[in-house]
Amino acid sequence: MSKVNGNYLRWRLVLDDEVDTRLEEMEAEMRSGKESWLTGSKHKHMQVLEAKMKDLNFKLQDELMDLLEKAQDVLDGTCSDERKLANMTNDDPWAILGGSELVIHRISNSNFKLQIMAWGLSHTMSRKRSVLRKLEKLRRSETLLARQALTEKVLMSSEETAIAAELERLNHHSGLINQQAAATKDTIAHSMCLADVLRGDLRKLKFVVTVESLAKRDELLKKLDEVVQEDMRLAWLRKSQLQMLELCHMLDRRLAIAPPIASHIDRPQIAYSSFWQLSHPSVS
Repeated sequence: MSKVNGNYLRWRLVLDDEVDTRLEEMEAEMRSGKESWLTGSKHKHMQVLEAKMKDLNFKLQDELMDLLEKAQDVLDGTCSDERKLANMTNDDPWAILGGSELVIHRISNSNFKLQIMAWGLSHTMSRKRSVLRKLEKLRRSETLLARQALTEKVLMSSEETAIAAELERLNHHSGLINQQAAATKDTIAHSMCLADVLRGDLRKLKFVVTVESLAKRDELLKKLDEVVQEDMRLAWLRKSQLQMLELCHMLDRRLAIAPPIASHIDRPQIAYSSFWQLSHPSVS
């Protein structure tokens, strides 16, 4: 078991490194000053990696469905044996192997198979969640990069009307992001309150194992996972907020430049802030 967990950890670290490397290459390409930074080879490598993540996610989904079908087949056979065992009375005293003994043996084997499948399901789902997080990271980074490229294109046009319209759109979008960030914070606070209530209930059931206590423990795990997911969403929203501030500043500064001067500027000089650290572990 520990060897398998170690292999999974190495697999996940390799996956993390591959995604972070592609994002760092894209950031370097963006800072290079090339006008075609979003259509170059680095961006194509990033798209290839994204396609790879999607394909891996689909394969893991197929593995999950296959395991579930096999588990269902085992369960069907176990239910039949369970009914037989429930209807059995006394075994033949002269039988070497009693009928109930054989049924119990089959049920025990089936239960062990289900345990193995349950571990396989858990392991596969852990891998799938890891892939989905990396895929989300790539998709969100792609959105930020595309937004940056579109704004740069407007800036390079030096058309005051287009720049003003883009500034208005960014300000509107910034307001929407702020609203979503506030809603996400409320969701996190609500989930944490519910989790605290569940913790209090479970302290009273510390040495109790019942259907109720197990259900509360499961619910607590779900709430904590919700907090993690919403916290990651909030981290990306914060990055978007910082990007909006920077892009709006770029547009405001360009509007302040006289058109004859602005027309001779090849590419906007951008003071990239720390939000471009897309490979930062806080949103991995």
